[in-house]
Amino acid sequence: MEKSQLKVKILGTVFAIQSAEKQEYLEEIIQYYKQKVQEINEKAPATDPLKAAILAGLNVTDELFKEKISKHTPASESEVSALELNQITERMINKINTSLNNE
Repeated sequence: MEKSQLKVKILGTVFAIQSAEKQEYLEEIIQYYKQKVQEINEKAPATDPLKAAILAGLNVTDELFKEKISKHTPASESEVSALELNQITERMINKINTSLNNE
C-alpha cells in the first residue's frame, strides 16, 4: 500500500505525518484531535501548548477506553445467560481455591 504524507499544524507546530492510511482518514483524525485541543484551549485559554496537547491526548485516550469497556460490558444483567454466570462463578471459585491451596 502506498504511503500518504500529510503536513499538520497543531498549536503552532508544523510537522509531516506518513502513514499507509488514506489521506482522507488522516485528515479526519487530525481534525478530531484539533477539535479536542480547541476544547481544552476554550476551557483554559492560557494553557501552555504542550499541556493542551497532553490533555487533549488524555481526553481521546479516555474516550477510547470507555468505548472499549462499553463494548465488552453487557448493557444489562439480563443479557448474560445463567450458563455464562455459572461458568464465571465456577472459574472464580477455582481461582480462589487455587490461591488458598498455594498459601
